[in-house]
Amino acid sequence: MAVIVAFGLFFVAGCSRGPAAHVSPIVLPPAPAGWTESYQYTNGIDFYVGTSSNIGLLMFSKWFPASQPGDIPGIMKGMASDLAKSTPSATGRLRTLAPPPVQTFTGPNCRGYFALLHVPLATNALPLDSCVFMMTIDGEIWNGQFNGKPAEWDAALGVLKQLKKR
Repeated sequence: MAVIVAFGLFFVAGCSRGPAAHVSPIVLPPAPAGWTESYQYTNGIDFYVGTSSNIGLLMFSKWFPASQPGDIPGIMKGMASDLAKSTPSATGRLRTLAPPPVQTFTGPNCRGYFALLHVPLATNALPLDSCVFMMTIDGEIWNGQFNGKPAEWDAALGVLKQLKKR
């Protein structure tokens, strides 16, 4: 959960663009219809944000703790558990739900794991998806989160599957 909070604080605090000479280490595919993408670099951190014209938000950056790709399933199990413990209810109170299963995805240059939680916000309200994920892109570990409508997760996952190193 600390990773999610750190991403949120990093995003809310604002990220200044780094030196003009810095180039993104990964290639972003074209944004899905209705989405915008941005890359930010500050204090040595490469940070990517995708937002949809609805409410979808996709954020990810390189994973800094010393880890190997084989560590990801265990880390993801803990992240899924933390996600289920920190889900807001319609009243804004935190509630604990059953941890979502950890699932896998693959692309030509990446392999990843995600835990997707469907969150009903209120009676007759559209559910939101909250997701944490980790992946390797050509051997480097990255992680992030997604929040948005269920159909938007499909678009976000499509972007993740296409990532590759520059």
